[in-house]
Amino acid sequence: MSVGPEFRYVDQNGVGHAAGGYPIDGQGLVMSSKKPVSLTLTAGGGAGPAVAAGDAGALGGIALPITPGRADHAANVTFTFDASVNIVGAPHLDLTYRGTSPPGERPTRVFAQLVDDKTGLVLGNQITPIEVTLDGKEHTASLPLETVVYTGVRGSRLTLQLVATTVSYAEPRLGGTIDFNSVQLGLPTVSGNRAG
Repeated sequence: MSVGPEFRYVDQNGVGHAAGGYPIDGQGLVMSSKKPVSLTLTAGGGAGPAVAAGDAGALGGIALPITPGRADHAANVTFTFDASVNIVGAPHLDLTYRGTSPPGERPTRVFAQLVDDKTGLVLGNQITPIEVTLDGKEHTASLPLETVVYTGVRGSRLTLQLVATTVSYAEPRLGGTIDFNSVQLGLPTVSGNRAG
């Protein structure tokens, strides 16, 4: 008796896909920023809350206030795809940065999320905290972001947003700025899967 494909997933368009297993075979795609970006560490304009169209229902009333949405205040790095792409898994982020922050009890963190520019939605409703050292010296950070699924066509755009605050996590230490001199995003692209 066949139980069907070993691995199934649904993309942001509601289209189901199937593969023989996970991780799915793929090449991967590495994208880098063309110029440095900066972020002032202030509370306003952070990621979320997400906004629902129409009646959000009982669950939406609980989940939406703590779900990240596109941030108004962010260091933005936009990536445009030259060809169709299927992303399944955890993108990998590499940063080179320098920043300062006043003394305080709270940890020094920023947060990273990917936004689909066509819909304005955060991929998978996921945001990743990043611990940063804000002592005025140059540092690096290398980490996986939260797992996402995304299907794009040639010309599709994703924006990586680095933000100071989010409704999904407690507020970190604020004040000061952070300059991201290098931003590199590795995307787990897949091939050999099929709609179904």
